[in-house]
Order: sequence, then structure tokens, then C-alpha cells
Amino acid sequence: MEVRDQLELVALRRRRGCITTLDGQVSTRTVTAVARAIRATLDRHRAVNGAVASRNRHVRALPARPVKVAISPDGKKAASAAFGDQPKLWDVESGKEVAQLKMPRNQPNVQAIAWSPTGKSLAVFEEKDIRTLFAGSGEGKAVLSGHTDTVRTLVYSADGKTIVSGASGKTIRVWDAAEGTLKGTITCADKVNEVALSPDGTLIAAAIDTTSKNNVLVFKVSDAK
Repeated sequence: MEVRDQLELVALRRRRGCITTLDGQVSTRTVTAVARAIRATLDRHRAVNGAVASRNRHVRALPARPVKVAISPDGKKAASAAFGDQPKLWDVESGKEVAQLKMPRNQPNVQAIAWSPTGKSLAVFEEKDIRTLFAGSGEGKAVLSGHTDTVRTLVYSADGKTIVSGASGKTIRVWDAAEGTLKGTITCADKVNEVALSPDGTLIAAAIDTTSKNNVLVFKVSDAK
């Protein structure tokens, strides 16, 4: 319950040394006891807000303009991608850089990034290839080749076995995350801005870059041929 709500429900008016709530019932606690409870709640809120403010101060300036960020499933790490700079991993609590993802070019243009459900791997798109990398070392695992245009969005399935990508080339591709092989392709009417997978991994929702009414479409993963 918010502090404001607690104040409204409890500290309304005195009656014979007690507090009366909104429903007219008299609390058995004394004014002093209630005041202490409210003060303790306020102190807890101040502590939480102070911790959040402190964490916000850990934000670091990147040498290049960041275009994508993603938080690990456990909330402990953040991945950032910027034009002309190697993707980086950051410790969320301290704000310190903990690793760089190793891309083949010195000045890559990473335009999509996603964490695996376990947080042990990431998928990154750069120069028409999707690369999966180990989160711990930043070393490469597999290269997913096939897109001929910019990949705008990446997502892992809940079990981590599948990666779905959407591209400006009007295609959605479904990949085997472990092998790096293409399972199938879905052709759309226009550029694909975003994709999302259902929890059971059987459906793909896609946001299509079109002004028509059919700009959010749902496909079966099995539609990818």
C-alpha cells in the first residue's frame, strides 16, 4: 500500500487518544504507536528511493550513440549496443563494464540484441548476420546467416531452443539457437518492426511497418517454411 493511502486510512483524527479510520472504526492502537508505524513506513520508502537514486547514478556514458539495450533475465546485467562500438555488458548494481562481446569488425553496427532465457547467451545482429555469444566471455557460439536486410528485432523462445528474427526485408526467420541453422521463413507484406513469441513457443506476433489495418499479425511458428 502506498504511504499516502496509509496516511489517509490511519492518521485522520484523534479521538480519546486513539486513531479513527475512514470507515469510522476506532483502532486499538494509540496515537503514538500509529505515528511510529507511519514513521517507520516513511523511513523504509526513503531508503528504497535512496537506493534507486544511488543506482541511477551508476549510468555510464558510452563512446558511441547507444541504439539497443537489454537486461538479463536475472536483472543483474545489462547489454548495450552502439553504432561503431563493440557491444558491452554492464553490472547493473555497480554500473561497471564486465565484458565486451567480440564482433568480427572493429566498429560494428549492432542493431538488435537479445538475452537467452538462462542469461548465459546473447543473440546479436550485425552486418546481415545474427551471432550468438557466450555472456560470460563474449566469445562467439554460432553464426546465423540468411538475412539480406537489416534485422530490427530478435527474441528467444522460453526454452531457449529457438530464435525468431524480424527484418526490414519483409521476412521473419525462425532459427535453431544451438545449431545456428534456419528452420524456416515467413514472408510479410512490409518491413517487420517487432516480433514476440508466445510462452509455449507456438505463435509469433509481428508488428508490420504498414499503414493498413493489418499491421499486427499472428503466425504459427509452423508457418515458417
